[in-house]
Amino acid sequence: MAHGYMDNSLKIDLTSGVVSKLPISKEWKMHYLGGRGMGIRLLWEYAPKGVDPLSPANPLIFMTGPYTGTGVFSAFYNVTTRSPLTGTAASAHSGGTFGPALKRAGVDGLMIVGQSEKPVYLLINGGKVTICDASSLWGKDVQQTESMIKEKHGKVSSAVIGPGGENLIKYGCIMNDTFRAVGRGGAGAVMGAKKLKAVVADGKEKINIAHHDLFTAISRKGAKTSLSVGKHFARYGTGAAFDVYNQNGSLPSYHFRKGHYDEGEKINAEALKKNYFVRDQGCFNCPLKCANIHSVKSGPFAVEETEGPEYETLMAFGSLCGNSNLEAIIKASHMVNLMGIDLISAGVTIAFAMDLFEMGLLTEKDTDGLTLTFGNAEAMVEMITKIAYRQGFGDLLAQGSLIAGRKIGPKAEERVMQCLGQEFPGYEPRRSPGTGFSLSTSNRGADHLRACFYANEIFGDEFKDRDFADHMKIMTEKEDLMALVDSLVMCKFGQRKGQFTPDVVTELLEALTGFAFDTSDLSHIGERIYNLERLYNIREGIEEIALPRRIFTEPIEDAVGKTPPLDANHYEKAKKNYFTARSWDENGHPKSEKLIELSLSGLVS
Repeated sequence: MAHGYMDNSLKIDLTSGVVSKLPISKEWKMHYLGGRGMGIRLLWEYAPKGVDPLSPANPLIFMTGPYTGTGVFSAFYNVTTRSPLTGTAASAHSGGTFGPALKRAGVDGLMIVGQSEKPVYLLINGGKVTICDASSLWGKDVQQTESMIKEKHGKVSSAVIGPGGENLIKYGCIMNDTFRAVGRGGAGAVMGAKKLKAVVADGKEKINIAHHDLFTAISRKGAKTSLSVGKHFARYGTGAAFDVYNQNGSLPSYHFRKGHYDEGEKINAEALKKNYFVRDQGCFNCPLKCANIHSVKSGPFAVEETEGPEYETLMAFGSLCGNSNLEAIIKASHMVNLMGIDLISAGVTIAFAMDLFEMGLLTEKDTDGLTLTFGNAEAMVEMITKIAYRQGFGDLLAQGSLIAGRKIGPKAEERVMQCLGQEFPGYEPRRSPGTGFSLSTSNRGADHLRACFYANEIFGDEFKDRDFADHMKIMTEKEDLMALVDSLVMCKFGQRKGQFTPDVVTELLEALTGFAFDTSDLSHIGERIYNLERLYNIREGIEEIALPRRIFTEPIEDAVGKTPPLDANHYEKAKKNYFTARSWDENGHPKSEKLIELSLSGLVS
């Protein structure tokens, strides 16, 4: 009897309609666990080298992990595919209810290949898959799609795409529970290219646990700890970080022209809670319930009920766009979720266009008559619809800021804030340079969740002197730990707030699966995953580790003070130290002895 796993993964070929078993060995479980780890191992094995992300041959891989659907903070599942935005492995995760429902529908994971001639959805129950007609769902937004599915199938949980995925927006999302997103990298566009509208899970199966009493005790202790140390986070969600970043000048504003937003009090978490709060909401089996529901009762930005906005949304549609209209931010948050597009890439790309408009590089002739100046809330919200449906200027922005910048011209390209083609999240790298550096080492493009280094630098205040280059071992250990957490799969906030340290996770995993791990084993699992992602990028000709030129040439000046550009020599020193900490060569390639140590040498010639 399997513990922590359903021992059933399936391959679905949408071209032929054939469903077959996807064999996953015990060795793979021991080396990659599930989630992100199993996703990159399967992508390496089954994705043809050089595959077009929107072609039928690109696998779309849904994976749960051994922890999914079990203890506290276990709501998460992972999706891995080749990204249409970056070309890297677009590995992203989401909470809510879908992950546990998929697992309890009798599967650990699904690998979807091929392309259907007409829109379809997958119905999963009892460990089996039925391919169903989705013609009536095609064209519907996320909320409409979920509602129609529930009308037909009852109490099920669905992962769906909206117009963003259908229209192949390069940062289209896969959504579940209406407001939960497999957000970054464009997995929704891959799903849309396959004419797959939804994956529907009808979960009733039991998940077996090896040592139930011990497992429950560890999980409950984590829940109790999280309620003690995470009270502020539980009250405000990730928006609790907004004031912290604004006060220390790390809040990107006016498309990274500043790091402090003078009107921050109008759009912070306290203003949101005070004026628009409806009720708390949380993922499956979550004690913190950080996902607040808000409502705008009337006016041009009226929203009946919506989840969020979270910190990244307050930044992307607030300070970054120079917008102090909180109701417009709530509306923008609601719309990107209904359309199924990544809120970070969408907000940053719109702010980028505003930056160019302010500089005179774009005019109303280019923007379909919209005055895309900083602070124009109406134009900002309108652009979301134009992007999702590829209308006019929105068709250009649907390709992401890097491609848009290149098409507009060299001066525009210099303004783009991205790594590997993926837009920056909400961290000003000249004021938080360690976190900024971590955006460039992320294997999926600019991303704050691959290292979560802001916890060390901003909240831990570890690098006051900006001399972050000597702390690369800490960064690699954090990256490896986050890869492990993404493979369990466990909520990162829950992991941190619940004090699920490597020692605790070791005990937890053994109680769950019966597999004998020690902390060294788990460290190697995370490191193995990070290195295999790097190998995948190298295989696909993606080797760059760099920050935008703006970071090294433009100072920032605001209410916090004047901060010089990041020192390029210091960045290069950090990159050299990072490669050394990872046992990579001077080109950022894993050395042969490291591949042997991680049991990866057999995968590369």
